[in-house]
Amino acid sequence: MHLSINRPCNTIALTLLLAGSASAGSITIGLYTDSSTSPGALLTVIGSRGDSQLTSSPVDDLPLLTPFSLTAGTRYWIGISTSDNSLAGWGFTGDMSGIDVASEYGADNTFGVVPNPIFEAFRMRVVTSRSGMIFDSLDFPDPDSPTGFEAPESVSRFGPLYGSFTFGAAENLIDVQVQLALVPAPEPSSVVLVVMAAALLGLGWCRIGSQTVRVKSGAQLVCTILLTGASFAARSYAAESPALTSNIDSRLARVLRKQKFTGRVEATLKKRLGREVDPDLANIGRLLWFDTIGGLHDDNTCGGCHAPATGFGDPVSIAVGIQSNGIVGLRREGPHNQRRTPKALNIAFFPALMWNGRFNSVSGDPFDNSQGFKFPLPEGATRFPPADPIIKHLAQAQGEMPPTELTEVAGYTGTKGTPYSLGPAFDQFDDGKGAKLPIPDAEGYRNDPIRQAVLDRLNSIEGYRELFGKVYSAVKAGAPIDFNMFGEAIAEFEFTLTFANAPIDRFARGDHDAMTFRQKRGALLFFGKANCVSCHAVAGKANEMFSDFEEYNIGVPQISPTFGVGKGNVIFDGPNMDEDFGLEQITGDSRDRYHFRTAPLRNLVLQPAFFHNGSFTRLEDAIRHHLDVYESARNYDPRRAGVERDLRHVGPIEPVLMTLAPQLRNPISLEADELKDLVAFVRDGLQDEKATKKNLCALIPDSVPSGRPLLKFTGCKNHGDKNDDDK
Repeated sequence: MHLSINRPCNTIALTLLLAGSASAGSITIGLYTDSSTSPGALLTVIGSRGDSQLTSSPVDDLPLLTPFSLTAGTRYWIGISTSDNSLAGWGFTGDMSGIDVASEYGADNTFGVVPNPIFEAFRMRVVTSRSGMIFDSLDFPDPDSPTGFEAPESVSRFGPLYGSFTFGAAENLIDVQVQLALVPAPEPSSVVLVVMAAALLGLGWCRIGSQTVRVKSGAQLVCTILLTGASFAARSYAAESPALTSNIDSRLARVLRKQKFTGRVEATLKKRLGREVDPDLANIGRLLWFDTIGGLHDDNTCGGCHAPATGFGDPVSIAVGIQSNGIVGLRREGPHNQRRTPKALNIAFFPALMWNGRFNSVSGDPFDNSQGFKFPLPEGATRFPPADPIIKHLAQAQGEMPPTELTEVAGYTGTKGTPYSLGPAFDQFDDGKGAKLPIPDAEGYRNDPIRQAVLDRLNSIEGYRELFGKVYSAVKAGAPIDFNMFGEAIAEFEFTLTFANAPIDRFARGDHDAMTFRQKRGALLFFGKANCVSCHAVAGKANEMFSDFEEYNIGVPQISPTFGVGKGNVIFDGPNMDEDFGLEQITGDSRDRYHFRTAPLRNLVLQPAFFHNGSFTRLEDAIRHHLDVYESARNYDPRRAGVERDLRHVGPIEPVLMTLAPQLRNPISLEADELKDLVAFVRDGLQDEKATKKNLCALIPDSVPSGRPLLKFTGCKNHGDKNDDDK
């Protein structure tokens, strides 16, 4: 509730109502003309109920005795007014302590329905002759509603409750059904009594209706403090009201059902794999994950970028691969690549991998290889063909890729001044360390020659042969480890990184106490007004991962390192080499420029940076960017955003904004409390309580079969950071 020195009376009235009788007088429901942003003249009275009926039972079913003709394209208002002056002046003109269905359910143009502490429950249904039930406040927005009904253009309030609507065709309004139940009056609290005393003293200014009355001056600050305390008391009462909690639970449950969100995706892993996760194979994958033997440059591995302490994601804004300082965590230094390393948690359910989606399941299901897996060349669509009897999951195919990446783990050693050099610009990265990079094959690609070099290393280590021999009978019989086995082992370990039992999942399964009230409000914003779900989807191929796994241009500010030794080892796009063209690099289609895959949103608590380049390091800022991309992008400051010093060069933004995704072109306005609600849901409501730094750091082995030293993992006690408590 907005409080100021010259408007304390509404607050006092609210407090007195909460402390006194629950009687609200009689109510009248009317149909009104439109007056721009508020109702105009009363067209007809739909129905009314007296005080005795209000206090004894819910109001319900107030039919229109004579159908009222509605003109197509004309906005009408339905309003609920009362005869009780105290309730009529209750103050619906600011932020309310009740639940605002409009703000929780959809875009700004939802029907304006605002329950309050006087009403324990509120429901409105509007029925017409042509379309039938065109509005139900508990179900709005309903994707199945008739197309003849259009949501109003704005949400405003007069008296206690009202909202507007427009029809696309002529209709007859035949029924308006309303249910109102009064909250029983609570016992007066000390805060209420103090505020009542303040009201009697008559401090400051007091607005009554349209008149501003000057009462005794002085002590205005005291009045404001007292009123603020009353506001907090009223807000707390409203938020904790069992009726309101029940109401928000039922609405959120309906929304989740409509979104086809079950909260059971984690439990489907075994069924969709067609087997249990193999612990022996997963352990091999875990050891390979942290062993530098898989990287020919000998100084990096999967775990160097997918850091346990940061949720198996990147500890820095843009990844550092080869030639690092050997530290994994926020103190990692070295030449940057082009993008932030995405989290590996829940990868089993991702149908498209990497920021440009370049590794994907053609069927849209990572568990289904009936149409094969599509990768850029040289793998293309042939290395992992349809119905492959060995590589059955997308993660198994992707597991064969990391060792082939030069900037990540393979390096450039042995290429300088040779016919196989990547060019003069890259000769500077040939530092002579690690193994020499194999020469390309007959088709000019290095991927398979690099894989063979890694296999030669693995097959020379008895510890790895013994481990693979326990899983693969052919290896036990003397056959060499092959790269399908390598990919399967990496994927099997990734399958153990499934953490999808967050509060939202438990709520969907029936435990309505799993989420806080703020998280629930944030969830309704996420699926409604804030429109996050339009990209961060849960149904279909999204697998309840909060991503549709499609690529969009969302106007992310472009940051980049300087190209050169110790700074950056990727030449960026654009005339000044400070842009990232994203999906266009794969498709060659300029319409895909600046498009990046929608990020899955689960388990963000440990994530230190956001978007494909880590241009924001605070979740609140990342969400604000989505709400008003133009404002955020044009005023972006990498220093304020918390980006590392060597990544603070900002590329051009106007070319990015010219092709911004349509769903982000119109800013979405959220109140401060709404933003807090949304952050609480995204950060905490989607966090699996088992995905903690302590549990993830525990996956780092004490040693690896190659005998090589492990990297130093800051943020993980006993693994390079003696000062961390592993919480």
